Amino acid sequence: MLTLLRVGADKKYGGFWSPIRSDRSYVFAPIPGETPPTYDSYSWFGQPLLSLLRPQDAMALRRGRSTGTHCDPEFINCTYGSPRYINRNGRRATEKNYNALRALRAGDVLAFYAAFAPAKYVADETLAGYYLFAYITVAEVVAFADVAELSGVQKNMICRSPHANWPDQIVVVGDKMESLVCQFAVPFSLACRDRRGSNYYPSNDWQYTLGGYIPS
Repeated sequence: MLTLLRVGADKKYGGFWSPIRSDRSYVFAPIPGETPPTYDSYSWFGQPLLSLLRPQDAMALRRGRSTGTHCDPEFINCTYGSPRYINRNGRRATEKNYNALRALRAGDVLAFYAAFAPAKYVADETLAGYYLFAYITVAEVVAFADVAELSGVQKNMICRSPHANWPDQIVVVGDKMESLVCQFAVPFSLACRDRRGSNYYPSNDWQYTLGGYIPS
C-alpha cells in the first residue's frame, strides 16, 4: 500500500516554503515546534536553511532564535509519528494521520511531499509547487499509550522522533535499507499549471502514474 502525506513548513505553519533551486536540489524545512534544532541552526545535509530563504523570512526566524522545530519525519532512524491528545476544550482528539498510520503494515510505503518555492524567490517562479522528496518503507508500526510499555529495542527505534516521549502515539519506523531521501525533488503539482491553490491533489500526470489517488 502506498500512502502519501504532506509535511513541512508552509505559509500557515512557519510562514515560508522549503527552498528549491532550478536543478531541483532543495532544503526541506520542518514545521515550527518545541524541540531542537532551532531554525537558526537547522541544516539539511549540511546546507543551512536560513541562507536560502528570502531575507525577510530569514530575519524573522533569526529574531525567534529560541523557536524550535518539529522534525517529523526524521530521516536518521526513518520515523514518522502521529498523536492522540487532549485539545483546548479538554476533549480527546486524534491527529488526522493517526488512523492512516495505524493501518500500515510492514512493506507498505509512506511517501512524503512538501511545499517548495525557489530559493530566495529569485529563480524561476514556475518552480513553486508541491514536490515528492522522500519515502520510507515500513518495517514496524509502534503504537503506545505510555512509553514505559515499549521494549528497549522499540525505544531505540523511535528515540529520534519528536513523538518519542509523548503518551498515546503511533510512530512508523522505516527500513533504512529500503527507504530514500531524494537528492532532487520530484514535481507533484506545480502552482503554475496543476490545480492552482490546492494543497493535496497531484497533477494529472501523477494521477495517471499512480492509477488513481485517494488523499490520506
